[in-house]
Amino acid sequence: MRYKKLLSSIISVTAVCAVLVSALSFSASAAEIDEEELISAPQAVLDSVSEGNTESSSLPSTYSSVDLGYVSSIKEQLYNDCWVYGALGTLESTLLKNDLYIGDMSVNHANIWGSTRSSGKGWVRRTGEAGRAKIMLGYLTSWQGAVLDSKLPGLELTDFTPDELPTGLADFGVTSIKYLYREDADSIKQAIMESGGISTYYSNSVNCFNYDTNSFYMSPDYADSYMGHAIEIVGWDDNYSAENFKETPSENGAWLVKNSWGDDWGINGFFWISYEDRDLFHPTKYTPSYQIKSIDKITEDTKLLQNEIYGATYEFNYIKGDELTAFESFDFDSDYNVLDKVVFETTSQGADYKIYYVPDKDGVPDSDESNWTELYSSTVEYAGYICADFDDFEIPDSSGNVAIRISALPGAESASLGVCEWLTSGGKFTFKYQTEKDLSYVMDNGKIYDTKDWYSEIGDDNMGGTFSIKAITKKSAPKPGDVDLNGIVDINDATLLQKHIALIVKLEDKALSVSDMNGDGYITISDVTLIQQMIAEI
Repeated sequence: MRYKKLLSSIISVTAVCAVLVSALSFSASAAEIDEEELISAPQAVLDSVSEGNTESSSLPSTYSSVDLGYVSSIKEQLYNDCWVYGALGTLESTLLKNDLYIGDMSVNHANIWGSTRSSGKGWVRRTGEAGRAKIMLGYLTSWQGAVLDSKLPGLELTDFTPDELPTGLADFGVTSIKYLYREDADSIKQAIMESGGISTYYSNSVNCFNYDTNSFYMSPDYADSYMGHAIEIVGWDDNYSAENFKETPSENGAWLVKNSWGDDWGINGFFWISYEDRDLFHPTKYTPSYQIKSIDKITEDTKLLQNEIYGATYEFNYIKGDELTAFESFDFDSDYNVLDKVVFETTSQGADYKIYYVPDKDGVPDSDESNWTELYSSTVEYAGYICADFDDFEIPDSSGNVAIRISALPGAESASLGVCEWLTSGGKFTFKYQTEKDLSYVMDNGKIYDTKDWYSEIGDDNMGGTFSIKAITKKSAPKPGDVDLNGIVDINDATLLQKHIALIVKLEDKALSVSDMNGDGYITISDVTLIQQMIAEI
């Protein structure tokens, strides 16, 4: 049985090269699919807009993250990598907005990361060439980037191959991303106010730029050449005059854009683009436009588990029915034995979902649901990467599975869940990913399949995909009295605390936090006595 992918077009967006219009198909020899078949905004977004956005009244008519100090410095791109600058600018704005900014991020690190590995896996591009919108989503949600410039000063594209590139240098990991749609301008504005800036794309042409006012507008009937370009939007003005544009749109209003062509271009590196621009927030050409919703600080106490690093390149929506159940298998580190959060990608906005811990049985997920532990249930708030933050769950085994069960929306044939799956465009691969066994599983008609087997047996596809389900684990909190932090309270802890009181050794903050046994805010011999009584079971 062979079936065909419905596509989400992934378009290359650069300032100096032509737009690449993706057409993806399930088999490499299948016919390409027209843009008209592509899926636009989720129905929940369209319903929200038709009902009226309740946030509209609270939105100001003008806003600028630049004026509020939430925008990093203007950069000047050297290669076809505006897709990196737009994304990193958005991340830097989010960090600034949350008082986490500690410096600019390395563009070349991201550029190298997003190129083809020696194995042939990864995005099929050479460093310096045009990129695609979804590359940066994988980069940021894998926690392999972004990396501070100061950690790799003077990094050149030729310094590392993608296989050699150091990836354990990120200080922050992106945990949730909200996709944005042109149909819902109020949500875009709200996202800018929340995060400082958002990432999107438009079709650039000098024919549409008014150099007197530094404003851009491409009309719906524009038929000349253009080039795709990635930008960060950092503000808006509802009253920006339509007369400022080279060709006059029907109404006033424009977005404030941070560009990557240097601070001697435009308005010190910024310009205005009309609300009515033809391809800005395009539903199929340039996807996804997005807001970075949440970020975790990466510390030695947290660990991200993932079976793919490239993120969701496609939506797994092949199983028809009321729900989709997907499993991701992990080998858990005994030092990181607490499941803190689960991250997954979906475009099923408005759908109900549940998260489970599923033990192994004979090396595969246990199909007996009475043995599953429900960790969390909610509704998909927005299309994008969802971060489910639930009560800490102590992982019982060295290996097990995180499962997502997501319900299909009323009237929909199936639910969707992001999957790292191969892509083609124009008959050529744009992304290659070879699924491995024993990583992902899917339930179909009550039977649990390894996804590699499911793709092969059901989909007639020997390449397949791995679900974009990630687990954030952390070390368990030390026990009261466990002064040496080895997981056991014994006489060694009492002795170590006595040495600290006698100024023979100096304990670090984590050890001190479990040493104040009586909770009086001081470390004294009384605390040593309480540890000794605990050991003696008094």
